[in-house]
Amino acid sequence: ILSFGGRFAFTQSHKQDITYPHLHPNIGNEIVDLDRAIPTVPVYDSSRLGGFGGTTQTTQKAIMLNVIGMNNLMDAYSNRDRFLGNSWVELEPVRNLTYKLNLVYDRTETRDFFFEPQYDLGWYYTNATSYLTDTRGAQYTALMENTLSYKLTAGKHRLELLAGTTYEEDDIQSMTGQESGLTPPYYLSFNNGDPTTASITSNEQKATMDSYLGRVNYNYDGRYFITFNGRRDASSKFSPDHRWGNFGSVAAAWNISNEKFIHLPEAISFLKLRGGYGTLGNQNFPSYYGYTTYINRNASYLFGTAANSGTQYLAPGAIQTQVADPTLKWETKVTSDVALDFGFFNNSLLFTAEYFMNEGKDLIAQPPIGLSVGATNTPYVNAASVQNSGFEFSASWKKTFGRFGLTVDANAHTLHNKVLRLGGTNDPIYGNESKTEVGHEVGEIYGYVTEGIFQDAADVQKHAIQPNSAPGDIKFKDVDGNDTINALDQTYLGSAIPKLYYGLNVGLSYGAFDASVFFEGNGGNKIVNGLYQTLMAGQYTNHYIDELNYWTPSHTNTNVPRPMIGDPNGNDGPSDRWVQGGSYVKLQNVEIGYSFPAATLHRSHVFKSARVYVSGQNLLTITKYKGYDPDIASDGLFSRGFDYGSFPNPRTYMFGLQVGF
Repeated sequence: ILSFGGRFAFTQSHKQDITYPHLHPNIGNEIVDLDRAIPTVPVYDSSRLGGFGGTTQTTQKAIMLNVIGMNNLMDAYSNRDRFLGNSWVELEPVRNLTYKLNLVYDRTETRDFFFEPQYDLGWYYTNATSYLTDTRGAQYTALMENTLSYKLTAGKHRLELLAGTTYEEDDIQSMTGQESGLTPPYYLSFNNGDPTTASITSNEQKATMDSYLGRVNYNYDGRYFITFNGRRDASSKFSPDHRWGNFGSVAAAWNISNEKFIHLPEAISFLKLRGGYGTLGNQNFPSYYGYTTYINRNASYLFGTAANSGTQYLAPGAIQTQVADPTLKWETKVTSDVALDFGFFNNSLLFTAEYFMNEGKDLIAQPPIGLSVGATNTPYVNAASVQNSGFEFSASWKKTFGRFGLTVDANAHTLHNKVLRLGGTNDPIYGNESKTEVGHEVGEIYGYVTEGIFQDAADVQKHAIQPNSAPGDIKFKDVDGNDTINALDQTYLGSAIPKLYYGLNVGLSYGAFDASVFFEGNGGNKIVNGLYQTLMAGQYTNHYIDELNYWTPSHTNTNVPRPMIGDPNGNDGPSDRWVQGGSYVKLQNVEIGYSFPAATLHRSHVFKSARVYVSGQNLLTITKYKGYDPDIASDGLFSRGFDYGSFPNPRTYMFGLQVGF
């Protein structure tokens, strides 16, 4: 028996990018810069080159970027053309023995364009020389899978065997052209700039992975189940000495409801006990050559002086400017779980309770290294081992009342995180107002504890020594009790990881109409509101309205310190002033639809099905968090609780039509 098939898709996208001047690419964040913009600076100013407003050193005294002007002046966009193809062939040469060849090819052609004209956006943000870059690239992933499976049934015994190999290849290529000195009226071509500044660079990275895998499934009489999985993987992202990883798992289940000697209550229609243990490898980190160093081949060396002429010899040389860990190896995730699956009332109500414990070993990350190393990079290393544990619960209920149907799906899980190891010496890793330390959670919020505001000189004098403090400044707690406030008085201020996640989906139907409502949320975590921190700095730029409540000798009933240029006391530093609750509930999605009757569609002789719907996403958020959205984007690891103007999730409304032919 021979069968084959395939699926192919092509997508094309054009995205206008929010960008920054090329000489200041990492100065901040668009959301932060918009909020801290000085309200007396106009968006438009025809007297400036480019026609947009900006600050002056003598008037506002502040470095402020006109984000609206910047993104109107600059032209930055990204194009993506993606092809995704999947084809397969199955051959059954003898009964129950099947060979399958599966091929996947995913290719994306890219273009990233950036043009920065001449302009004047105020103090610090002026550009007298235009700049153009154009990056063309392609990246693909090719996957080939060969598997052989066999099924055997003998009485109440059912056995399934599978063995196979896979090969995956990833390739990223890019070529960047750069030019400057184009003059108005701008014609965006590399031929129209200063040829002495033109350059072209190219880059290619390639990674491959070989895998051998096997699986055994055994089922006895629909009562006892056991599965064994094993695989051996080799990734070129690791050195030859650490390229291979061996991973496996075992899972078992007991279908109690099929046992004849166990009589369950009539309400319980299904009951299964299951559990498993296994390991899985991960090599998905950005660098394809993280285990090896780079050499700068343009490091010339002054090598002696000629005896007669006094001429110095400049000899060509090379030097290692980056560091790498040659022992870099696979991440390993060790998973164990045990669960009970219930079915009630002929399975109209399903419920699952599960306990899990996962340990991520040898997590690959880039913890900071000392400047004394002299490296120009932060190397990838197996930085940590982390344990996650908790409970998961899910429930599903379906009921029909005549023409009315109701479906309710709910889930929740708890999470407890603990760091088990940090590299070879277990040194803590510091992030943005966070600290990761063995025995604590990853990215736990870290800073000073505040104790109010100094009200007078006597208040300052009787407190622990706090350099540069004065009446009106924040009073920090002397945590270590040595009568001096310094970095050692910082302490843990809260967890950045929610302790509870949950979701609820309710579906309704009546005749041809249907509707669904989806809520989701989490609780038990804290967030450092970095945007609020910036807007409460009391410096030259715009402020949050709370800043108006600042301390003065005649207004002491406040928790907002005096505004002081330079902030000598560090009032704006890391402290519990910025730590806020991150719990929330979101009305994530609402959808209402109508399906046209089959009899009506049949008369068209064209459509087999048709449905029209309207929906809304991210419609409502209930939270005490002062930022735009508690569902923040962060680095996901060591600074996971720091919100520095995370781009808010958009509210979206859609109208759609689904048809079948």
